[in-house]
Amino acid sequence: MASIYRDAHLTLAAATSGAATEGFLHYGHLAAEQKLPFWMEWKTHSGQQSTLGARIVPALTTHTPAGDDSPPLSLRGWTLQESKLSRRVLTYTREELWWSCLGESACECGTLDKLQEEEKRLEFNSFYSINNPQEAYKNWYYTVSEYTSRALTNPLDMLPAISGIARVVQDITNSQYIAGLWLDNFIFGLTWQAGTLHTIKSSSAALALSDYRAPTFSWASVERAIYDTIGHWFSANSCTVIETESKVPGRNPLGQVQSASVTLRGLIFKTTLQIEYSFFGIHDISSYVVPCADTKLTFYPDMALESFEAINPDGVTERLSLGHLCSYSILDIAWAAAAGKKPFATIS
Repeated sequence: MASIYRDAHLTLAAATSGAATEGFLHYGHLAAEQKLPFWMEWKTHSGQQSTLGARIVPALTTHTPAGDDSPPLSLRGWTLQESKLSRRVLTYTREELWWSCLGESACECGTLDKLQEEEKRLEFNSFYSINNPQEAYKNWYYTVSEYTSRALTNPLDMLPAISGIARVVQDITNSQYIAGLWLDNFIFGLTWQAGTLHTIKSSSAALALSDYRAPTFSWASVERAIYDTIGHWFSANSCTVIETESKVPGRNPLGQVQSASVTLRGLIFKTTLQIEYSFFGIHDISSYVVPCADTKLTFYPDMALESFEAINPDGVTERLSLGHLCSYSILDIAWAAAAGKKPFATIS
């Protein structure tokens, strides 16, 4: 499908349709309720014959909504490639038309004109407008965060449904693809977070998938993964990739994964998982942290942690948590190492 979208002169996106059998032209546009255009014969100040015309442009006060009221097209996993790989897209929403191409994105209500160029570019521009590896990686992580919030009928399609975009990124970067991550940018690729695990309360509902879909180091192994694409990027030199291995069951090397593994050499320290309470507005928020010298690092579990009670060496009963898949932010650890935080030990 990547080549079909790429070679098309124009892609028409039916945002209001939940399936290919549904129409999208039956919604009445606001312009249809306005009077017909006005025109009259007219002469310029120099006496040149001309025509004066005018029409009423309806004022749209709201942009096509996001979230639960989003158009069906923006909720389906497979359709993301349609907007990211096409050179020109005209999207029919219920309220208005959207236009995006390699150089511009716009909508009838003017909301997109108010967005920052960086935000607009990441949200709408095609991957074919990218010409350098660093930009390709950044767009990839932004796209993954958007993609994993969408629905797939078959959960095993998580990697195949984005393989067309992966092919374009690979053409730009020449990097090896490992279950949704790129070897030449692998350390940053590991810094995804389970999108529903920001707090202890939200993490209680997140469980491991019943069927294998991807290795646990990949964002594709959970239902919702996000990357921090807003913060500053820096090199995590304290962690390096020693060896990787990936097996795919079919002929598509960018599709479904049968198994994968990675060996890293980096920094590790012994610590105790703690729960930290804070007050935000009218809500009490509890989150996981790990002490590191004179600072604390935020701990993001990949799935729900099991809670239980145990007696510590001082004879005090404490509530503890244990997770099958737990990881702290590699960027946090890299920062701590760069700042001289101790103790650390080198492992491989």
